[in-house]
Amino acid sequence: LMELGRLDRALQVSENAREHAAQFGLESHQAAARCVEAAIRFTMAGGSSNIERIQLLAEGFHETGDRTSEAFARLYVATMLRTVERVDESMVQVERTLEYALHHNITYHHLLAEVELAANFLALGDLEAAATHAALVREQCAPKGAYYHLIRADMVLAEVVRRQGRIEEAYSRFLDHEAYILSESPNWPIAMYVRAFPYLLGLIALAVGVRNLPPHMLRMIADWNSDDSLMAALELLDEGEWSLLASRMLGEEASNSIEALRSTPPCRVRMFGGLEVRVGTRQVTEREWRKRKARLLFAMLVLNKGRDVPRDKVCEHLWPGMEADRARNNLYVIWSAMKAALTPGVGKSTPCSYVEHIGGVCRAVSEHLRSDVAEFDVLCTKAREARMSGNPEEALRCYERLMDIYRGELLPGDVYDDWFSTARDHYRQEFGDAMLSAYRLLCVSGDQVGALRPIRHAIAADPWREDLYQEALRCQIACGQRNAAMDTYAACRSRLSDELGLEPSEETTRLYEQVLAMEDGDKHSGWSV
Repeated sequence: LMELGRLDRALQVSENAREHAAQFGLESHQAAARCVEAAIRFTMAGGSSNIERIQLLAEGFHETGDRTSEAFARLYVATMLRTVERVDESMVQVERTLEYALHHNITYHHLLAEVELAANFLALGDLEAAATHAALVREQCAPKGAYYHLIRADMVLAEVVRRQGRIEEAYSRFLDHEAYILSESPNWPIAMYVRAFPYLLGLIALAVGVRNLPPHMLRMIADWNSDDSLMAALELLDEGEWSLLASRMLGEEASNSIEALRSTPPCRVRMFGGLEVRVGTRQVTEREWRKRKARLLFAMLVLNKGRDVPRDKVCEHLWPGMEADRARNNLYVIWSAMKAALTPGVGKSTPCSYVEHIGGVCRAVSEHLRSDVAEFDVLCTKAREARMSGNPEEALRCYERLMDIYRGELLPGDVYDDWFSTARDHYRQEFGDAMLSAYRLLCVSGDQVGALRPIRHAIAADPWREDLYQEALRCQIACGQRNAAMDTYAACRSRLSDELGLEPSEETTRLYEQVLAMEDGDKHSGWSV
């Protein structure tokens, strides 16, 4: 049901199965159901916690010797990790499955792991390795009619040749799969691969026709990153077919959004963990910025989220103490470089869709810009409102998304230090406070083990906040995790002493004494997730 895209029904069936298994004490069956439920929830709304939940369940399968369930869980995780650009971690899951499958000579899992390995090589840009592994899978699966493996191999091979400019050969890869695609059986793997490789949607549409694309598959894509796949499809389909695809994914009532996509590709900006800018399907490279201050100026405008920034303030930031006329001339040069990076090939006199410089003020055009910083602020507000209105589930959904967004400090590195130190400190504090709120909501709900996750994220983001360590210690004490609590205290003391020259507070010391009084050994099970 999940792979068909009947997600609500799949969730209901899995929850019922888990409850039924619990009546008979079938822990492995309950774990299998939890694995499916986490995959369903990830498909619906993403969330790193769902991936981590399946990873923990895979370790539980390993401990109990259920290697088949372990292999399936790891391959699901590998596929999902790739959709959120955590390819190195995906590789680890694939390699562990390969090791098991080869050792026990299990062809099914071996070939499925091989094609996931090929997809990871593709995500890393190694086209030769991707093609080699995918061709190997195709060679062994084609005679057996193993379509579940073949469709994945051909998606990899299609994207490889598309990147080489061979469009007809790329979509021809799917002609033999038409009946299988229309059966809806591969809806989930197609949706997951399109999330990682957006051009695949347009290639499949060329092969089977836009009208024939399964609606549940389109819905699984639309819920995640419809703009990316639609912008990629715009390069492959004619105008009429593209408009039909857009309306099928976004709904006919979204005609304004469809027209906006056609005329102005959205510009996506990531600022947490480092600046990344993508216009439509094109990544803006370091070289395209040409001038360091062009990149700094753009980051400054994005951080202001569409608010006016006086030109004189920009000049003062970029060239402090410089004579006004000279600074303004420099600004025009930098502005031109910024425009060229965002919209290459557009004339100097043509306005830029993403930034404006009018009447002595500069601003980002928020209508066409989407940034992780703006989403962060919205989520924090929504979470607070949900808490105040007594809706902890909605608040936790917001906090879950915050964990995905906050990949690291705001614009880290020496290049940005002078400009963004205040904002960096603000967002670090906000993230820590948000994770603390998530922790408390989970504790209230009785999920002590789950409550540790946001606290760990908060400590990783701000390892100098003693209050976070204290909450982690309380939670680990409640869960009986003595060894983990010892590690938490040691990390806290090291940070405070080595980097700040401080000793742990009385409260932290009191908690540590409680840890010392605990029995040895952590009380947890492979299924306690």
